[in-house]
Amino acid sequence: MVNSNRVISTVGKSAYQVKQNESDIRREIMLYGPVEASIFIYDDFVDYKSGVYKYLTGRLITIQSVRIIGWGIENDIPYWLCANSWNEAWGLNGFFKILRGSNECEVETFVNAGRVDMK
Repeated sequence: MVNSNRVISTVGKSAYQVKQNESDIRREIMLYGPVEASIFIYDDFVDYKSGVYKYLTGRLITIQSVRIIGWGIENDIPYWLCANSWNEAWGLNGFFKILRGSNECEVETFVNAGRVDMK
């Protein structure tokens, strides 16, 4: 059932690429929320279970979009906290940590964000 008293219309929207550096990506997340990134997926990523992912071995399988939702440090290793679309049985309940600050798997190259003005 649709509640006609709660109609929301989009007044303006914009999508844009975030600059390819760690500080601009963190700033974007802090001010406006999660961003989308395209990353290279290698064989060893499929078996990720925990820790901070760093490519070690295997062939490039595909390029995939993920959502960067935050960042942190684990055992002195900086990471991006990301949501994957593979389901909750994979990784950290559908999430993963990937090395931050070194453009691991091109995670800091193809980052996009968007804003919608609601009235």
